[in-house]
Amino acid sequence: LLNTIMFPIISQSLVSGQNQKSFVFHPEKKTWTSAQEYCRKHHTDLATIENSDDNSKATADIPSGSQAWIGLYRIRWRWVDGSQNSFTNWRSGSPDSAIENCAVVDMKHQWNDVQCTQPFIFICFCSVSSTIDFHFVTSKMNWDDALLYCSTHYVDLAQLNTNANMAAMMKTPTREYDGLAWIGLFEETNWTWTNGAEAKYSNWDDKEPVNPVQQNSCKNTQNNYKTTQNERNKL
Repeated sequence: LLNTIMFPIISQSLVSGQNQKSFVFHPEKKTWTSAQEYCRKHHTDLATIENSDDNSKATADIPSGSQAWIGLYRIRWRWVDGSQNSFTNWRSGSPDSAIENCAVVDMKHQWNDVQCTQPFIFICFCSVSSTIDFHFVTSKMNWDDALLYCSTHYVDLAQLNTNANMAAMMKTPTREYDGLAWIGLFEETNWTWTNGAEAKYSNWDDKEPVNPVQQNSCKNTQNNYKTTQNERNKL
């Protein structure tokens, strides 16, 4: 069935200062998800590679014959921060499998797609220069179109995954709109942000979510400074 529920959008973009970034190599092997959880706890995230210089720096400590997780995964192959950079360095023939949805890099700086549940060493990055800006888009769309619009014109649908992000979103001018707006949270088996992170922070409205076991749901938020979030099914 077509997704016919239409709302305005809250999108997000990154604002960089000096764009300072450092890479941290970890020799212990983890799955992609476990590696990302570790990076987010101890650093910023799994490594994002924006250019050839990043690619060289990130791979400097990879041992010969090894491959390491980076922060690239298959939702139209995007980075963990939601971006889709034009720079790529896939090895010949890759990506080559519909079931290999996460990316590794080798000591020759070449990327390969592998299954996300395999154990690999991994590369994190640290950054203190980027902040998130939120933008209110008045055009009404369904959730799928909103996701595509935000990834094309900004970075992603808004990820209100911390108190700080929620507070920043509250300051976004909404042109006197006080209804519901899409954000980047959806349900398959669990509520998940569009960057692939599990939704551990939440601010549900009373009695929400009303349908926690149904799959393929999307989430919206009220913009009238109540900071409540409601569930709407994708039809």
